[in-house]
Amino acid sequence: MEPLLSNAEIEALFAWPKNKASVYIDRGYLGSPYQTLKCGRLFKLSSILEIAQQKGWNVNESALRNIYASVTDSST
Repeated sequence: MEPLLSNAEIEALFAWPKNKASVYIDRGYLGSPYQTLKCGRLFKLSSILEIAQQKGWNVNESALRNIYASVTDSST
């Protein structure tokens, strides 16, 4: 199962300050969300990492490990 990311997880992934993901989403920098729920927009991790590579953004490896660990924990 592919991880889905909220704004908070995207901000952790790039060590961004709070609300920066919302600004980038509104400006179209992060593409379209995979799904929109009442609680917010969700993005596929693979899509976010692809955009990050194209834009040269550094990924917080610790946050990335935590995302993969949470998916592994929830699938057992």
